[in-house]
Amino acid sequence: MAKVSFRTDEAAPVVAPPPGVVGQVETRAIFNGEKNPIHLHSHRMAAGAHLKIQNAANDGLIYVWEGSVTVGSNKLAKGSSVTLECGASV
Repeated sequence: MAKVSFRTDEAAPVVAPPPGVVGQVETRAIFNGEKNPIHLHSHRMAAGAHLKIQNAANDGLIYVWEGSVTVGSNKLAKGSSVTLECGASV
């Protein structure tokens, strides 16, 4: 039988943000344990904050839950997503 896990953002522990953060960013580890095949973090970014991911160690997905973000020269609105391949930067 498949394993199903769930955790709310509010119940996830606050952890150190990833390297490359500028400004106020709160990072929560929703799933990041050794037994979690997929890791999930949420980042709440204040206006003007920056998060730069360079040479990603794994494939990843960025989803804009609220507000908007700028990736390169593209402004992404709520509901937008970015796929990040292993070794890529954004």
